[in-house]
Amino acid sequence: MTTLAPEFQQLLGQYRGQLQQSPQQATQTQTWFKQTFIYQSCAEIGGQLTRAETDQLLETGLAVGGKPLVDHFAVMVFARATEFLLQSVPLKRKNISEDFLVKLDQYSVLNFESVLSAGVISASFQVPYVLSEFVEWLRQQQGNELKIAAEAYLRLVKLEIFPEKARQTGWLLINWLLLQAGYPLLVASQEQLIELQQRLDLALQGRAWEKYEKFIYKLVEQSLQAGIEQMSAEQAAPVSGLIKIGQLAQAVGESIPTIRHWTKFGLLQVSAHSPGGYQLYHRSAVQMASKIRELQREKRLTLNEIKKTL
Repeated sequence: MTTLAPEFQQLLGQYRGQLQQSPQQATQTQTWFKQTFIYQSCAEIGGQLTRAETDQLLETGLAVGGKPLVDHFAVMVFARATEFLLQSVPLKRKNISEDFLVKLDQYSVLNFESVLSAGVISASFQVPYVLSEFVEWLRQQQGNELKIAAEAYLRLVKLEIFPEKARQTGWLLINWLLLQAGYPLLVASQEQLIELQQRLDLALQGRAWEKYEKFIYKLVEQSLQAGIEQMSAEQAAPVSGLIKIGQLAQAVGESIPTIRHWTKFGLLQVSAHSPGGYQLYHRSAVQMASKIRELQREKRLTLNEIKKTL
């Protein structure tokens, strides 16, 4: 896959166009992407804070009672990591160094030192030659930025030079590369993040590279769509008794891709569509969505089991 489909290019153009047309909505959307990215990154490594609790911690700095301290530190670390990604966007890919990747790695360490040091590089870290080779490869790449990002994630994990954190570091890297190319941070459901790791495992074994690459494209596409929906939410005409997908997601502390995934699976029902074509749900969907997540967390039920239960 070397070129983007026309529909994908159109979606990308629409997203970038809306960012330029409404700076205020663009700022709100970027904040939503940032908070969603932090929440999902923490959830992927087993964090127990809900989306609402994560937002509370990010916005107020107040700890959530009854939740493990390590989960609070995880949010702080990924918040710093995300800020670093956003601040590093002006850095050109052709100018990156080994130190940049070392910083990414340090931002992915979940401990007191990493939180307090704000990503200071350890003087004892010895940059291996293979990392220098990887950096040189990344500098020289041209063409399809999505393909480059997907391959860079795979190559960095395969190097195994960041013990136990290679995937977290790679996750930060692929998102930085996407931001560089004008795409938003990736947002995905927990189920999709698990599937991404499964597809990555196969690609690392030299199998199913195209399926892995297509899945990255799918995540990018749905992230673009989520950004467009966030910016268009206030413009969609309200319908009495119904709420938009973004409002439903916010009410239950989930991401739009998660709500869309549950809808496609048949767990949530779309009641109508706005004049602009946006999905609208009955307010009772808030209770249903909360119940779905409760069954997943407390009883460890699969979506198929939840569907039978409900």
